[in-house]
Amino acid sequence: MSQWRALRKIKESLPKTPTKRAAVISAYIKDQKSPTINILRNMKVITTPEDKIVDSTNSNIIKNIQEIISTTKKQRSKTATTVMDIITTSVSSENISKKHVSRKLGLNNKRLSRGRQHRASVLQSDNASWSFTKRKTRSDALNDINKKLVYDFWISPGMSRPTGNKNDIKRMRTGPKQFVSHAVYVLESIFRFQGKKSVYQNLPANI
Repeated sequence: MSQWRALRKIKESLPKTPTKRAAVISAYIKDQKSPTINILRNMKVITTPEDKIVDSTNSNIIKNIQEIISTTKKQRSKTATTVMDIITTSVSSENISKKHVSRKLGLNNKRLSRGRQHRASVLQSDNASWSFTKRKTRSDALNDINKKLVYDFWISPGMSRPTGNKNDIKRMRTGPKQFVSHAVYVLESIFRFQGKKSVYQNLPANI
């Protein structure tokens, strides 16, 4: 009851017009030395200047994400799919409501669920946050030992030789500003290939 009386007194002491009332209250809120204002800021009733900066930054980040999603979610390229996977994995945290994210960013629940599963698999793995996620390995993929055998087979003397052209160089990127390269080889003779193949007949690949 006392709180209601105090609130009525405050209303009666304020100017009559809404514009003037707003001006008086706004000036009071901006008073940095008022203990009451500091208490209201700690209670999150009034936002601090720092909170306003954070809110503005968060709003701009959401707008940027919305722009990226709107331009890539309907594309079917590999790059666009990768971008969408990165975004959905980043925003699909367990402490964020999927309904809120879906409404805010324009993503369906199925895509967000897939992003949450991918996020959980990465963060809960033994190498969480320390390694890149890799593509699934084919069931019939060659292991490193057999790859070495295939490599030795094709570059063995008499089997193949460099073209001799200095421009025939194969170059592959292995990391940021890191590359490996080798000369292009040509097959010497199909008959040598047939004879040499018997040495690697146990290799589980059609080389």
